[in-house]
Amino acid sequence: MNKLAAGDGRATGAIVNSILILPALFCSCWHFYELAQEKESATRSVAIINETSNMTSYISRLSYAVAVNVKDPEVKAVSIGVLVVANICTSGLQTASAIVNG
Repeated sequence: MNKLAAGDGRATGAIVNSILILPALFCSCWHFYELAQEKESATRSVAIINETSNMTSYISRLSYAVAVNVKDPEVKAVSIGVLVVANICTSGLQTASAIVNG
């Protein structure tokens, strides 16, 4: 923790946000388990897409926490790259969900 930017409010908020991923991840995994028991349907497909979107959102949130808390420029650059890719995936999955649902 001594390498983190704890004095920065956005850095501290990112750490709290990352901790909150743990219960959300548990819920998403449980929902995937429940969806595996369902028979195929458009509703099930939308739910799978939405949960996958949640997973990419979790990756984005974690990489943001790394980007704002780490001082090393190389680590910061990689985490920002991961953040961008995760956000693109999230937006694509949400678009796909709207298309399948619509």
